[in-house]
Amino acid sequence: MNIEDAGLNINNQVSLLAGQFNRVFAFAMTKLSYKPNKDKEALTFVTASQADKAFKDALTQLDIKSTDSFTLSNDSDRKAIYQLLDVAIGNVEKAIGSDFNAVTDKGPIDPTSEIQIYTDAKIQGQMFLSASKAGANIVNNWMTPNTHISLPVDASIDQMKDSGVDCTAQAQSAFAKLASEADPEHPQQINVNFQNNSCMISIGDYTPDVPVPPVPEGEWDPAKVYDKPCEKVMHDGLSYHNQWYTTGEEPTPEASANWGVWRIVGKDSDMCTN
Repeated sequence: MNIEDAGLNINNQVSLLAGQFNRVFAFAMTKLSYKPNKDKEALTFVTASQADKAFKDALTQLDIKSTDSFTLSNDSDRKAIYQLLDVAIGNVEKAIGSDFNAVTDKGPIDPTSEIQIYTDAKIQGQMFLSASKAGANIVNNWMTPNTHISLPVDASIDQMKDSGVDCTAQAQSAFAKLASEADPEHPQQINVNFQNNSCMISIGDYTPDVPVPPVPEGEWDPAKVYDKPCEKVMHDGLSYHNQWYTTGEEPTPEASANWGVWRIVGKDSDMCTN
């Protein structure tokens, strides 16, 4: 978002109405995420309605009207703007029950009890993972791009494959290394990628899942499992049907023309309409 779109052509002489800050404040706040449940890794975005209410409440609390004018060249006006935004941010914190300045000594995960496996957001194809603990299968599924799978440190990776290429040995080696060298102060993760028919397994610093804004209804969702053929999606202005099970594979005209999983609706290659 360009702040000029909100009418904020900033220079030291400009005068701004208090209400003009609302849209920019709401935009900035909705880029922040927090943990609604402190015991879980899942993150949630601040909503536009929460930010809007927080700002309007701040106006009321400080007895400021949305039509009140502030000049950036005026020191007292700048302080008033700062106070307005500070109170509005505090209102957001109260609304979501989280303190943006809170610090905790506890790491995001305990690498001595669990190992995180992250699937790259741009992985090609579909990686399948099978894992077990004490002889019992605990994971037997496709890996979702841009997400983590957590395995107990005493588990075993039985299989990791993509398109017939076996990545199991590399995955087992990385898993064994993390299991034996766990550092609670510097948790790490296994990074899984697959490009040009090659396994790309590495170890790196742990990074929590970054929340992604919801995909509009009917648009292609890179994190969704399309397990039934002929589901219709929109992507870059074109309609596609999946011809078989898929997840994470982006629909493109090039793939459609070369018998990929996604085919443009109505084309000769689309088995769902022909």
